[in-house]
Amino acid sequence: MLGAILKYVGLGSERERYPQFIGAIGYVTHYTQRAIDGTEHVAVTWFKPVKYRQTSVRGSHFSLDRFVVLSQAPDPPPTPP
Repeated sequence: MLGAILKYVGLGSERERYPQFIGAIGYVTHYTQRAIDGTEHVAVTWFKPVKYRQTSVRGSHFSLDRFVVLSQAPDPPPTPP
């Protein structure tokens, strides 16, 4: 999951708390398989900063269900014996 390219799509019109991020594209810098709420979470660095509350946000943390995966990062090469 690290390095994967994601697009923020949100949770749907009525439940979306962060509409400013819809359409933003970034890459995964940290992945948590099971966060405190029991779901997958990611830290994302945005390719283009997102305007949110009068500031430019370069990175965010959200649950993975708010994203679509555009491109997976390649698996690392195997470690030699």
